[in-house]
Parts: sequence; C-alpha cells; structure tokens
Amino acid sequence: MTALIVLAIACRHHPDFTALPIDTPPNPWVNPDPCDPDSVYFANTIAPLLNAYCGSADCHDNVDPEEEINVTTYGNIMNSADGEFVIAFDLGESKLWEAVTEPDINDDGHMPPADEPQLSQDQLDLLSLWINQGAMNNSCVADCDTSLAITFSGVVMPIIQNNCVGCHGSNSPEADVPLTNYAEVSAAAEGNMMDALLGANSVSIMPDGTTGLPQCMIDQIQQWIDDGMPNN
Repeated sequence: MTALIVLAIACRHHPDFTALPIDTPPNPWVNPDPCDPDSVYFANTIAPLLNAYCGSADCHDNVDPEEEINVTTYGNIMNSADGEFVIAFDLGESKLWEAVTEPDINDDGHMPPADEPQLSQDQLDLLSLWINQGAMNNSCVADCDTSLAITFSGVVMPIIQNNCVGCHGSNSPEADVPLTNYAEVSAAAEGNMMDALLGANSVSIMPDGTTGLPQCMIDQIQQWIDDGMPNN
C-alpha cells in the first residue's frame, strides 16, 4: 500500500479541516494546506475511484442510476439508499462498504459486478479510512514534483488503476482500450492517451464524466512518456 499512499492521488485530509454540507459540489473549495498523509480526501481520491469503478453509464451514473444509487457527486453519494449508502464514521453500516466487500463476487449485491474490474485491497483500505474519518467532502493541493524519477509501477500505474481501469479493464474495455498492464498502457501512450487526458485534438477529455485529472498527474504521465516509458 505504500506506493499508492505516496502518490498524489492518495492525498489525505488535514485533521482540522471542516466538513462541507452534503449538498455542495464534489470539490467546492480546496484546502490550501498541503495534503496530509494521515487522512483521505474525497475530491482527490474517493470521487475519482467511485467514478472509475461504479459511475460508468448504465451503472450508478447520473442518467439512470441502478437501484437509485448515484456516485457522481458527494451529495448524491451521501443521500443514496436513504442516506445509508455511506454513513460517516460507521463503516459496518455503510451499504457501499457492504457491497464492495461482499465475499461472493457473483452475488447480485456485490459491487462492482463480477465481470467488471474489482477494487484492490489498497483501494478498499483508502475507502474504509475515508468513511471511518467522517466521510468528509474534502480536498487539498497535492505536492507535485516531476523532477524526481517517475516510475511506471510507483506512479503511472496507480494513477491508471484509480482513475481509468474501472472503464478500461480487461473485460469489454471502453473504446476497446484496455489499461491493465504495462503493455496496454504503453500502447495507449503511443496512441492518443495524452489527447484524452488533455481533451485535445477533438478527443473527449478523460476520465469520462469528469473535468480531467489534476494537472500534476497529467504532468507525471507526460514526464514518464518523455523519459521513454520505462517499465520500472
């Protein structure tokens, strides 16, 4: 879990940050303090995670959400299932946690479905920590240093796993572009992946349903490409 935590996406919440009302947008205000490594941020970590693995079309999106569970905004998440989808400080009673940890992957209540990419243990750890810390609508400014070596395993792949694999997994990936390993990611990088991340050259910005990745992450991926896309 160490590599995931130190990545920008795994930014954590400053202990004295005040939670925002449920009906606010997903990222209405950015905490000016640097990301604290001991808490999890909704806007930086949880929102993209749920969007990638649960918020795709025909699932829990904003158009026709299954079971009336909508994960597209903080307010929708906290109000789904009559307010029981996520219950702050109560992991065991949160229906989201029950769904993602259902032991039988083929059970109708398991989320994501068995034929879709599943959350990793690292991602489950981040989700559980966010709920146990109060399920706050929080965000922060991540440190970004592209002068350091940007490795595929420690930086690039965790970004892809948390933001893209939910739609671009190995089973029926969107646009027939799987992004589950080095070969697939490097092939996409040689194509138009950067156009998708930037929303350039008439390519829709990705991840779908968002305003794009934080600039820091885009810069890190671009630096990895400029370095020759090492498999390190």
